[in-house]
Amino acid sequence: MLFEYDCNTFRIGSVSKAVNEKPIFAPKKLKSTKLVTWTQDLFLPYKVTNLLYMSNPEKEYFFVGSMPDVTLDNLYTHLPKNFSGTRLNSPVSSSGGFASFPMSESLQKYRQDTQFRLIFSNVQSSSISLPKDFSTKDDGDVTGLSIVSQGNVQNPKMYFYQKKGANLVRVNPSVNPSNSPFNNPVLSGEPSFNDPAFEYAAIFSDDLENYRCAIGKAARKYSVITSMYNARFTNLLSPSIDLEDVCRPFYAAAQEAIDKINIPLTNDAYDAFAKSSDVSGSVAKLKLLNKAMKTESCPLLY
Repeated sequence: MLFEYDCNTFRIGSVSKAVNEKPIFAPKKLKSTKLVTWTQDLFLPYKVTNLLYMSNPEKEYFFVGSMPDVTLDNLYTHLPKNFSGTRLNSPVSSSGGFASFPMSESLQKYRQDTQFRLIFSNVQSSSISLPKDFSTKDDGDVTGLSIVSQGNVQNPKMYFYQKKGANLVRVNPSVNPSNSPFNNPVLSGEPSFNDPAFEYAAIFSDDLENYRCAIGKAARKYSVITSMYNARFTNLLSPSIDLEDVCRPFYAAAQEAIDKINIPLTNDAYDAFAKSSDVSGSVAKLKLLNKAMKTESCPLLY
């Protein structure tokens, strides 16, 4: 039986269930009704929400690239054992916008209907040539993701790929369906914030629109919680609060950091969240302030 997911609804056969504002990351289609799940907390830097990852035990996750590779090795190593992951020592070569890699493992041991997700590191090519073992696979059964941090450690990006014939073709975010909820689709990759929680979310979401939709839900939660922290900092800075003078500058700096965060509670949340350099800047600043406040014995920010 076919399992289908479109960010807002699960469908198994004729039965459907709405998921509302839960940020769930799952393949668009799974040829199985047996599901495995994994939950990760999202911190920015305070707790925002839980991210739920879903797949099935038969879907294969190939981490493709030369060894060692810090990004691929960490993601593969920390993938729970109830998901089927394989680390392929296959160097990826790129030239003129195209990339290719040798296949270090035969696909003959897998069923014909097995679905594959290929995860690369620092590949930005518009097209990745697939080894011939994938040629008999349906286009919808093979997808890819590249996590790019090389030369851009402070602002790493992720790129989604879909199989078209003998190649994985990078999904062009500037070409959105007419019914897309995203008003500003021209983004150069999806930000990962150097955070495995976002990277795993992209790994388990094999559809770019579903990924953006689910991250948008997390972004709206982040907006609400940030507003609550902002109100807390305002209250602590009130003259009526008996707070040591050495601590006040920390709260003022924290309030300044999050004052710039403006994530709408609408379908535009993902666009604002993904484009905002204020998010990553705020996270970094609050972490530093919290650390400094420990040395001064001030009540911590979070």
